Amino acid sequence: MTESQLYKMLGFGHSNKTDEVINGRIAVGRFGNGFKSGSMRLAKDALVLTKCETSQSVGLLSQSFLMDVGAEDIYVPMLTWDLQGNLLNSSKDEVGQSLMAFAQYSIFDSEQELLAQLAAVIKTGTVIVLSNLRRVGDELELDFDADVADIKIRRFEDELGNFQQPRTNQPLNVNVPLDNSLRAYMSVLYKVPRMQLYIRTVKVKSKRVSSLLSERFVDTYKPHGSNKSCTIEMGFNSESENLYGMMLYHNNRLIIPYARVGMQTEPNKRGLGVLGIVDADCLQPTHNKQSFDDTKVYRALMRKLSETLQAFWWDKVESQEALEQEKKRPRPRAKSNAPDELWVQCEFAECLKWRKLPRTTKVDKLPELWYCDMHPDPRISESNHQWPEQDGNDSHVYVVKESQKRKKEFLEQQRVKRKSGGALERKQQQVVQKEELEIVQPELEHNTTHDYTPVHHEAPESVRQVGAEENGHVPPATVAKESPDSSTETVESTEDGLPHPQAEVNAGDDEMDEFTLLPTSEVRLQIATASGQSPDGEQPLAADGLGTTDASKPHTSS
Repeated sequence: MTESQLYKMLGFGHSNKTDEVINGRIAVGRFGNGFKSGSMRLAKDALVLTKCETSQSVGLLSQSFLMDVGAEDIYVPMLTWDLQGNLLNSSKDEVGQSLMAFAQYSIFDSEQELLAQLAAVIKTGTVIVLSNLRRVGDELELDFDADVADIKIRRFEDELGNFQQPRTNQPLNVNVPLDNSLRAYMSVLYKVPRMQLYIRTVKVKSKRVSSLLSERFVDTYKPHGSNKSCTIEMGFNSESENLYGMMLYHNNRLIIPYARVGMQTEPNKRGLGVLGIVDADCLQPTHNKQSFDDTKVYRALMRKLSETLQAFWWDKVESQEALEQEKKRPRPRAKSNAPDELWVQCEFAECLKWRKLPRTTKVDKLPELWYCDMHPDPRISESNHQWPEQDGNDSHVYVVKESQKRKKEFLEQQRVKRKSGGALERKQQQVVQKEELEIVQPELEHNTTHDYTPVHHEAPESVRQVGAEENGHVPPATVAKESPDSSTETVESTEDGLPHPQAEVNAGDDEMDEFTLLPTSEVRLQIATASGQSPDGEQPLAADGLGTTDASKPHTSS
């Protein structure tokens, strides 16, 4: 940076990102990485050393310095040299005060040490040094001991698990690396990384976030009142289903990770494992680059994301479950663990292009440092890094409108099935019943026996009148039948015509039986033969044994 650019970076109220005026003022740090708010959150003092093609400069943004001098305004000590190390500042007082501030509030004590640091910058570049880091009690807020190649947010004794940002439906025992690891956060800070990043001299392995998605789903959306469209990618997180939500990027820079929307805010497992990647260039980030301004456009985008998530979940999960239930063979849905696309970045500093590899490539077999000449496609490997980079949008993916159409057709089919399902089901039941009857009927005919009933027929009138006057009631009736040996069998019966439980029968060769069961037709015929009358005692039997009925007299049946 030049001296003027460094001044605008460290000062307040300067921005080259936009000319838009909001509420009569120019926004501070608009669309940037939030250097001032971010550095002052981590430490009290920030020293910036920068070199351009014509000069080299040093500036200090220090809370400690401003508090000690009791400054009411923001004062930023700065010095500038040419590339040979000659000071370009004209005021000796300004130079002296700046050198004193650098020596007291930074880790460098003299002008020579500052120039030595600038000499280590090859050609052009910038170095930022944070000092006087924030503490919680006697301990640093940041943990430099847990991992020698990382910087983490310290886990204190009264905390459960690693540090994590509060999110809906996120258990405390789930580790969210982006919340507590600088290396993990830097690996996805940019949607499509274009630079090399190092933490504690170890290079950060950048990730192209879309390469984490399996069963990818793409849609676009342009909110009302905005002239910018948003690209929405959605899929299952192939690394971990516990890391889910919407990754909201602005101008390629991550603003909000794992934002829950729609069904993901409900107290159930709907939406679990679904990761969304959104180019939210239509929104306005807050000054600390950790959220967006709550505007109509922001709320409209959140509604759209909820609808897209619902369409995705129905298409990939609920529709499959419905089909399984129709088959009456429910089974859990198997999610794919392999991403739809495999991207790798060339490590050549002047290339850094992202190349897509075949899906059959084994990731664990890739070298730590990968270059374009390792690509299996000879057009890329032999191009000397000149082959153009793919944009990642050339593969076939499902879009929301297609899913909504499939859902509409599916629901219509279900409605028709419910409407005609009753008649169809009844018809099927009738067919099944008919087949069962055809199987059972022969068995019933084969096992059929005559219907036998106990002999308890009402006796003739002459028998019923015996002893009526003496006992005041009709005595128990008896029924007589001729046995084959012409002996007479008498069965006592009760008043209601049923056999007496203690009845004994003397018949034939002194056999002791209870009453004899005869077919109903034989009972009627034998009674008629014995009495010469019909069973009701009114009409004599006809030749066919059926008798006749006088309509003028009441008819009783046996």
